[in-house]
Amino acid sequence: QYSFFFSDRNPEAAILEGSRPSEDLLAFLRGFDPADADGPALLEIIAGWERVAAWAAAHQALAVTEMLRRAPGSRVEFVADEISARLGTSRRAAQDVVDLATGLDAFPAVHSALGRGDVDRRKAQLLLTGTEHLPTPTARAIHDAVLPQAPHLSAPQLRLAVRRAEAGLDPAATAGRAERARHDRCVRMVPAPDAMAWIHALLPAPDA
Repeated sequence: QYSFFFSDRNPEAAILEGSRPSEDLLAFLRGFDPADADGPALLEIIAGWERVAAWAAAHQALAVTEMLRRAPGSRVEFVADEISARLGTSRRAAQDVVDLATGLDAFPAVHSALGRGDVDRRKAQLLLTGTEHLPTPTARAIHDAVLPQAPHLSAPQLRLAVRRAEAGLDPAATAGRAERARHDRCVRMVPAPDAMAWIHALLPAPDA
């Protein structure tokens, strides 16, 4: 399936562009010398590795979910500590891995999109955190609405698409949250080194 050689250009790059992450794609990417590819093909190789990274994250999440299921009730909170120790990373980073796995388990459509390489890890996290304040059916409806466009959107564009989808599904609730957020507006001073200070202002967007 991946035994072609990139030469003059587009037909081969198009084949790679349409390939889903798999063991076959991984083997091909590992065995291909980027020096043998033209510019467009190199872009598809880079994109292929990105899809493989998403695919790996989706599979890692399955293992994390299984680890959480096996942990006795009082030990669940220590799963992130165990992952942190094994990966040699901070607990915050390990907790992000756990949170992603938990969210993907609750929302299979996002998990599937990550496994297909349609979204990367950051976009998957954005979809989950951007809808975590919503009831599960509403969150799933938003995911269904924005996932088809997600491969073609940047993370900020995807965040905006999530907000627009939420506003379309429940405009009253969106307006209510905006009104409640107005009550949290504030201006804060934060000390900085060398006799300096930062001023932080949280304001309604039109006022800002």
